[in-house]
Amino acid sequence: MTKTELRGLLNELGRSPTAIAKSLEAKGIRGWKGSCALCPLAVYLKSQGAPMAEVSRGDICIRNGPDAGDDIAVRPTKSVKEFIERFDDGMFPALDKAKKP
Repeated sequence: MTKTELRGLLNELGRSPTAIAKSLEAKGIRGWKGSCALCPLAVYLKSQGAPMAEVSRGDICIRNGPDAGDDIAVRPTKSVKEFIERFDDGMFPALDKAKKP
């Protein structure tokens, strides 16, 4: 996966935290609060072909292979960062695997 592909996948989810949450919910994506590798965005990126995804408020990293040189990282947009913060604060319970659907 390239940085351009990663940015495209994130952008297609929407331009606001609520739009991102609605897109993920429509796709049936759920994840765990506070987990870089198992949050809804990481689960979504893996479903789109990322071998390993780690998501934080500071960056979104895709591990494309065993060597660190294979990794790519992008800074989250303001909307993605706000989505991460709000999800971790419990704002989108439909996406939280700890909650019953």
